[in-house]
Amino acid sequence: MTSPAEISSVVSELNVHTIHPDVKESLREHAKQKASGVLSLIGYCEESSGSENVGRKAFAKAAINLWKNGPAKATLRENVPLFCVFAARGQGKTELCQQLVCTPMLNDFESHFSDAIGVAVTFSQYSSYSAADKKSGILKAFMKRVWDELQCQSGPSERECPWSNLQQMVDDLRQSVIQQQQDPSKPVAVLLAVDEFLKIDVVETDDDIAATNLFSSPQEYIQHLRDAAYSERMLLLDSLATLQQTELCNGRPTFILVTSLDCKFVKDTFTYASGRPVKPILLPIAADKTQDVLARM
Repeated sequence: MTSPAEISSVVSELNVHTIHPDVKESLREHAKQKASGVLSLIGYCEESSGSENVGRKAFAKAAINLWKNGPAKATLRENVPLFCVFAARGQGKTELCQQLVCTPMLNDFESHFSDAIGVAVTFSQYSSYSAADKKSGILKAFMKRVWDELQCQSGPSERECPWSNLQQMVDDLRQSVIQQQQDPSKPVAVLLAVDEFLKIDVVETDDDIAATNLFSSPQEYIQHLRDAAYSERMLLLDSLATLQQTELCNGRPTFILVTSLDCKFVKDTFTYASGRPVKPILLPIAADKTQDVLARM
């Protein structure tokens, strides 16, 4: 059996490396043998800060390492992972996203870039995916949330979301801080987080309701709604991952972070559909949550 010391030496790197299947199996086995001790292994941390601080530093380290790979390596999609925060319910995913707009997180990046701007949006109950979002399309729904969040930070505006695509949005975000950057020789980093993206779920629009007679059964209609939600989630993930890759290829540091309770869905489904890897950002896990978390890995 793999010893705790051996697992600990590997888990210390989990925050910045995709989990190898053999490591996952070791973790599962160790969790079965000694569940109460898993917190110190999976939640590996050299200091007693909160879980969002552990995740903050892990994300910053992974993103900066990706940047250091250089534009040439970023031309291959398999070299540009999508960052996914993975933890049990209530373990700090949302708090980590909120850190993107806070000084400590921005300072982590400004040590390597001239400046950084972060925006975190959510599809949680406070800003749930709606019929209006579905009708406008998931990308417009995402950009509107980014715009609304910026208005909350800088003060209300009567202007509607001005962007027609993600590239225009990121260009505007970067330009908004270029005038203030301390060192023009270094680029400005853009950090984007999407919290609770799996809550982009089944909703009905008027068009859906009007088309119910086209389906042979209620089950077929419900499956149609589920397929539409799945397509929207995949479109958002692939569009954000493509944006990140394009930016890095052009020497512009842009990093995307998503959160999910279901790491398996993100890793397996997204990687299969897009050919892009997923790099988990692991947060400390309470001992009573370990079995649930490991089952989802």
